[in-house]
Amino acid sequence: MNIAATENHQGLPADYIQNILDNWPAAKLLRENLDALKKSNLTLSQKINDTPTPDHVEFVIARDGSPSFRLIENQKKIWLGYSSVPRIFAECHCQHVELGSDNLAGNGIGHAADAKLLLQMMDIHQCLFILEPNLLNIKLAFQLQDLSEEISQGRLVLITDPEPQNELREFYCQYPGYNLVGQAISRPHLTQPENRRFAETVTAAMESIAAGSIQTINRIAQKFHELTTPDFPNRIRSITNSPPYSKLCVINCTNTNHPADVVTSRDCLAGLKSLDVFIDHLFFDRPDKVSQLSQLQRVEQNQPQIILLVDMLRGDLGHPLPENTICATLLRQSPANLFAEIALTKIGKFDFIFPCRDDQREKLSDNGFAPEKLHTLPLAVNPDIFHPLSAEQNDLQKYKGQISFISHRSSIDPEKYNIHLPTHQKLWKSVQTEITQRIDEYQFDNAGKFLNRAERNGVELKEPDLRHHFTELIANYLAPSVVKDIHCREIMKAGLHLNVWSWSPAFTEISSKATEGWLESPAASAVRGMVGYGSALNKIFNTAPLTVFIDTTGLVEQALLESLAAGSLPLLRRHPNHRTANGIAAYLEIDKEIVTFATPAELIEKARYYLAHNEEREILVQTAREKILSCHTMQNRMAEMINFIREKI
Repeated sequence: MNIAATENHQGLPADYIQNILDNWPAAKLLRENLDALKKSNLTLSQKINDTPTPDHVEFVIARDGSPSFRLIENQKKIWLGYSSVPRIFAECHCQHVELGSDNLAGNGIGHAADAKLLLQMMDIHQCLFILEPNLLNIKLAFQLQDLSEEISQGRLVLITDPEPQNELREFYCQYPGYNLVGQAISRPHLTQPENRRFAETVTAAMESIAAGSIQTINRIAQKFHELTTPDFPNRIRSITNSPPYSKLCVINCTNTNHPADVVTSRDCLAGLKSLDVFIDHLFFDRPDKVSQLSQLQRVEQNQPQIILLVDMLRGDLGHPLPENTICATLLRQSPANLFAEIALTKIGKFDFIFPCRDDQREKLSDNGFAPEKLHTLPLAVNPDIFHPLSAEQNDLQKYKGQISFISHRSSIDPEKYNIHLPTHQKLWKSVQTEITQRIDEYQFDNAGKFLNRAERNGVELKEPDLRHHFTELIANYLAPSVVKDIHCREIMKAGLHLNVWSWSPAFTEISSKATEGWLESPAASAVRGMVGYGSALNKIFNTAPLTVFIDTTGLVEQALLESLAAGSLPLLRRHPNHRTANGIAAYLEIDKEIVTFATPAELIEKARYYLAHNEEREILVQTAREKILSCHTMQNRMAEMINFIREKI
């Protein structure tokens, strides 16, 4: 392989370009990628390593400044991946890929810049299959991109057989947990017939694999049917008669990667484990355990008596479950499908629903669910994750401040919500002004009232559907963001040290990357990044004595209870619903175990007070924390769930 500087399209000095080529870590990248591949495919890793690199291959700087290779093909020099601007090509190409929930298949590895970018855009449980029979292309691409993490996670799979159907079938036989490929990515340098033939090849392979999976699924479903026994209720009563529940097996099932599902399942199963229940937690952190077949095989292997579901019923899963199994649904987000009439057909004979609020239970009962199938299990904390830390235990001390604020922030740009008419944009701005001027009055439930006030400025919405749509956008996006901005701005103006965090995907513990919504906020300078829902969140709670919760709905946030468990005092924006059966008063005594505020000025006043009175703040936190640990842990809730099931089955 030759090292050759290409034409200087960037106007950079030749010695500068040559220095990039001389110092590029090609050998290190190749070694790390091959080491990752060894773990899943030792033979292929060795074959790629042993593939010779011809003398005519040139290591060059491409026309967009990216390191690349040029090869000779049909007596002509070509760029690796058929692009002289691989980074720019990758960005443009990936913009045209419509990502769904399926796995993807790419025709050739090319420069691998587009593969790297696609994998960053895809969910962590999705896989990109690269069909590339030319091992030299893979070896060269491995010297340009660090794909080791994606390969180790099973998110990048290389298929090298020139006739890939058999290799794909063998792969799915070995790893049945992968979802099928749902999209074949076309290549711009190929003709339309060539791209169509590639898509047809992938589709034929997937159809063959699906046929085999369906046979296995039907076999397992038949086995589930044969396991039905009339004494199931008595057996459940027997093994749940009193703790420890060592003969009870509980697993979760899911078809989503939503944080509410992941976190609720994690914490409930941790509570059950503390009661000596045998548990198994499934979450989609890898692509090799998400298929319906693998989930069925997991149920078959564990033979659970109880299956935990979050915000869904048995019939929503898309695959059969044993009739002699209890599905315990935990409600967190009140999905509309659970309150529709068809939901009554999706619940099994021995299934139960456990909403976290009484109003959810009452609505389910009104919609036809039997009252004996319903029981309210309020929110609770997992003390194994959320607890005080010493400075030595917290490696995030660099974020130490006085106040933490963790929340999603939506954009307030009307264009983001397809509000394009100048008159409608004017009304949008007027609503924003009304909220700013009457910040103390705004709550989720009165978004329509603020729209009415804004209409007095000259723009009126007459169509009922449009008014309803506008009101929803205000309540869910515009107003919460404006309210958060104002409070954060006032905290910063008061000279208090504020650290703002956005919620991140469930599997990202912490990231310095800020979300787009917060970057356009007046409080952008206080934004530190994104935090997930696990140990990193506990560390963030431990970096500040106060945590602010700016609520417009009156609903209890799980994170509020978790902040107290971690030892940070929550300051909660006041709402009329807080003193109802569904509010925070159901958990803690307002103004004695939790501090509330009505206005930004009151927030600043109370923040300064509790920052100046450490002992009083610590006593208040300790009192509330003791109550949470005695009354509001997942161990409490799961024991209550088991007792209810035993009584009602």
